[in-house]
Amino acid sequence: GVLEEFILVFRGVLEEFIMVFRGVLEEFIMVFRGVLEELIMVFRGVLEEFILVFRGVLGEFIMVFRGVLEEFIMVFRGVLEEFIMVFRGVLEELILVFRGVFWFSEEF
Repeated sequence: GVLEEFILVFRGVLEEFIMVFRGVLEEFIMVFRGVLEELIMVFRGVLEEFILVFRGVLGEFIMVFRGVLEEFIMVFRGVLEEFIMVFRGVLEELILVFRGVFWFSEEF
């Protein structure tokens, strides 16, 4: 009698506890899911912002690098043309000198 009564009461308390625990657990899962979704949204926003900024910085860097490269090529071309002109002048001078030496040696 007393034992059966105790078991019945214990079972009722246990079922009540399980129901409460299940409710708390479901509430916690819902809150956790909401927080997680919020975090994912924030993270996605930050990532998209970072990608936009990175793309902008990369584009800027490429533009600057292209400008520097074009400037370098222009300077290099100028130096090369200057060198060729000087070399041509020296070569023409040498040809004139050798022609003169050859002409001088023909005379004597």
